[in-house]
Amino acid sequence: MTIVAVDPKDWAAANVVQVDSDAKDNPHAIDEIEEWAAKNGFARVNENWLRQILRNGHRVFRGVCYRLTEQEQQGSASIRQANAEALGKLPETPHLVDADR
Repeated sequence: MTIVAVDPKDWAAANVVQVDSDAKDNPHAIDEIEEWAAKNGFARVNENWLRQILRNGHRVFRGVCYRLTEQEQQGSASIRQANAEALGKLPETPHLVDADR
């Protein structure tokens, strides 16, 4: 499945966009829209259930994304770095975990 539309069409200068996905269900659409947003300098707003619309007779999921400011990008980078450092300090599991338990 893919992203089938972005509104406005000339979104390069937009701060807020609507993104349509033709994914099979809501969770897959959220993943696709978040992937598009990350690749294009946006973040998806925190919606658990995307709107469903008809586009050319087919159901698509619509999410809203906003452009990240420089401060938001710096904050996200700082949080990712702190999380990576904290994860690196955790002890490794010295044994295999049995997934069937």
